[in-house]
Amino acid sequence: MALSSCKKETIPEVAEALNNKEAPEWVSHDKNRPNPVAVVFVHGIFGTTKGTWTNKEGVTFFDLIKKNPDIGSKIDVYAFGYTSDMFKEGSLDIYSAADKLDGFLMADKVWEYKTVVFVGHSMGGLVTMQLLLNKRQHLSQVPLVVFYATPQKGSTLA
Repeated sequence: MALSSCKKETIPEVAEALNNKEAPEWVSHDKNRPNPVAVVFVHGIFGTTKGTWTNKEGVTFFDLIKKNPDIGSKIDVYAFGYTSDMFKEGSLDIYSAADKLDGFLMADKVWEYKTVVFVGHSMGGLVTMQLLLNKRQHLSQVPLVVFYATPQKGSTLA
């Protein structure tokens, strides 16, 4: 039986992740007057730096958290992205992504904040955990880590 007539469809979100060109960056930050807390978003496998955190109407987690009257004016927001297709050459594994995350946090001065909060989706949570295992000197700065669909016991796919 031949499968040549089967049409291979690419899910739009996966196609976007395959071409993640969004560099890690500050989403909300005034370098002259930084807020006391940095919130770092780390996407999961097949995700993108900002796309993972954006709904179909274009509203982002970043928008929602900054508009929150209790915390929005007290935080700066950073979005980290990495190549995460897993099936494509150049994709990063958890260890490499954690190293890259640390490099960007250092270069963009996120580690200079007294308080850093991480929000990780799926593999992004695993990358965050690996970073904190590798860089234990920063644990006192990280009072909170929020995971969305992160496989706490690991994942064969991630």
